[in-house]
Amino acid sequence: MSVERKLLLVKLIGFLTGEISKNEIYEWALFVAVSRDYEELVKNDKLSEQIMQFLIDVNKPRTTTAPTQKILEYFIACLEDKKQFSEDDYKLLIADQPSKTATVPKSAVAAKKPLRIPVPVLSPGKRTLISRIANIYVFLFVSISIILNLTVILKPDFLVNPGEVAPIPDQVLRDAFPHLFYGITMIIALLVRGPRILFYALFFIATWGMLFYWYSITIFIFENKWPLYYLVMLSPALTLPPTLMFWIMLTRWFNVKEPA
Repeated sequence: MSVERKLLLVKLIGFLTGEISKNEIYEWALFVAVSRDYEELVKNDKLSEQIMQFLIDVNKPRTTTAPTQKILEYFIACLEDKKQFSEDDYKLLIADQPSKTATVPKSAVAAKKPLRIPVPVLSPGKRTLISRIANIYVFLFVSISIILNLTVILKPDFLVNPGEVAPIPDQVLRDAFPHLFYGITMIIALLVRGPRILFYALFFIATWGMLFYWYSITIFIFENKWPLYYLVMLSPALTLPPTLMFWIMLTRWFNVKEPA
C-alpha cells in the first residue's frame, strides 16, 4: 500500500470511529485538494480520487439516502484490499441500490446519481505558476533584507540623514540580527528539502518571522501615529512576503505529516 493510501485509510477510520469530526475531515480534504501534491495523490488512482471527492462533499447537502457509514466501510475495505474498487459498484452504492446484480434501468440510476458540485481547485499549471511567483517574491524580499542589513552593519551611517548621529555598532547589530537570521534561514527553506526535524525548525522560524514583521510594522505605525491604511500600503514590501513564506511552508505540511 502506498503512503498516500495509508494516510487516506487512517483518516477514513478516524472519521468512521468518530475520532475525526465531519468538519475536521472536510477541512483536511479541502487543504489537500488545493495543495501542490493533490495531483500526485490521485494520479492514476480512481479510488483515491473518489475518496477525496467524497470527503470534500461530506459537508454538502446529501442527495442520496445511502448512509455515510456504508460508504466509508466500502472505501476502507477497498483500501485494505478486501474488495476491488469499481466505479459501477460505487455509483450503485451512493444511489442506495441493493446490489450490482439487481436489474436496474439505466434511467433510474441516472436519476438517482448525486449532484456533484465541482470544487474550485486550481489546475496543476496554475498552482505551479502561483507557487513559483510566491517563491521568487519571498526570495527577493529576504535577499534584499540580508544585503540591506549587512550594509548597515558594515556602515552604520548608511541610512542616517546628514546632521543626525549615527547609531552605535552594537545597537545596529542587535537590530539587524533578527532580519539576517530570518533571511538566511528562509533562503535555506526555499532551496533545501531536508529531514523532518529541519522542516519543523524552519516552519517555526517562518511562523515567528511572519508574526515578527506584522508586530514590528504595526507598532511602528502606532508609535508614529500614522493612519492604519499605511499598514496596507506597506504590506507588499514588509508583511506580505513573510506571510507568503508561512503559506509556502504550510503547503508542505501535508507531506511531512504522512505516516511512515
